[in-house]
Amino acid sequence: MTNVLDVQPFRGIRYTAAAGEPASVIAPPYDVIGEEERRRFLAANPYNIVAVDIAAGGYDEAASRWSRWLEEGIVARDHRPAFYAYRQIYPAPSGGARTRWGLTAAVRLAEYGEGVVFPHERTLPKAKEDRLALMRATRAQLSPVFGMHFGAAAPLDHVLAGACTHEPAADLTDGDGVRHTLWVLDDPGLLRTVQKALEPARVIIADGHHRYETALAFRNEQRAKTQGSWPENAAWNYVMMVLVDMDSEGLTVFPTHRLLQRVQE
Repeated sequence: MTNVLDVQPFRGIRYTAAAGEPASVIAPPYDVIGEEERRRFLAANPYNIVAVDIAAGGYDEAASRWSRWLEEGIVARDHRPAFYAYRQIYPAPSGGARTRWGLTAAVRLAEYGEGVVFPHERTLPKAKEDRLALMRATRAQLSPVFGMHFGAAAPLDHVLAGACTHEPAADLTDGDGVRHTLWVLDDPGLLRTVQKALEPARVIIADGHHRYETALAFRNEQRAKTQGSWPENAAWNYVMMVLVDMDSEGLTVFPTHRLLQRVQE
């Protein structure tokens, strides 16, 4: 499927009620979490995702814990492939609230030069080595890449808003006052509509360059093991990504406030 954005539904693994309150198991991306914050998340709930994503005992501990959570029903795989609609309602600095829609999907991996997925920053080898070791150990993608898409055949925000009239799978508000709501979308007709709409689209990685390149490296490892006879629908050919329409009114950029300390006169 050269030069086509190939998005596929997948059987996601989600927390169950056994894990506790949904708000107590979520966390920001691993690379913005310090040790003090990591401990605070775990003190609130030992099943917080940081227990696997940045396990204190390393990759073997992360893999063992992830397997145990699956066995004990702390997390469970969905029975049918699905897309996951993700809505965020967040406060604006000037007051009021903004709404942003995203689609969580399995996006077929493409090298940057193929003209389907585009980066905007350089990556560091050490960070990629860390994420690759974790992926090898857990055989899982624990955190999605954030991608902004443009050029779709239909406005995805309208499609998602119209489809999300049923009970959400999760609905919570985090410590920053952002409301996160997740719907499971598994209607075959809707899945095809979304796939068709996104085929001509292109993606710019907004956040998660290390995760994307890690997924590419893992894919290439698996391909090498199969000596050229890999199945096209193998899970390692895809990366979990949240896709947000670049033209969405909910996609905003706010100023960053910084402080300079110890500046000599």
